Amino acid sequence: VPEIAQRLSELYDPPRIAKAMLRAREDYTSAVAAATQGLSPAEVTDVLVEMYSAYLDRPVTPEQAAQELGIAHEQLAEALASSRDTITLAVRAGKSVNRAAWASAFGDAAVCAEPIRLRGKSS
Repeated sequence: VPEIAQRLSELYDPPRIAKAMLRAREDYTSAVAAATQGLSPAEVTDVLVEMYSAYLDRPVTPEQAAQELGIAHEQLAEALASSRDTITLAVRAGKSVNRAAWASAFGDAAVCAEPIRLRGKSS
């Protein structure tokens, strides 16, 4: 057992681990700055939180729905005509819906839009 205790103390040497963690933080900060034109990790976190919040909070417009379905806005009404989902039909009628509602209806909308999307790819 003394060998195991010795090996554990070698592996979990707090000063060595602290030094490695400091270096890892510095490397991470440098990598983030290089990837984001000089932003700090905290600034990048703020930007990502803002983007994600906007994504969740902003209503899904018919134009946005069409983009997410991979079709032109002008094709949306035709693409969603066979739906029986009330959210999908609201989007088809030109209404904006909240993100959670659209997320629940997206599968239906995607199935309805797939033939139109594929037809557009073959043109």
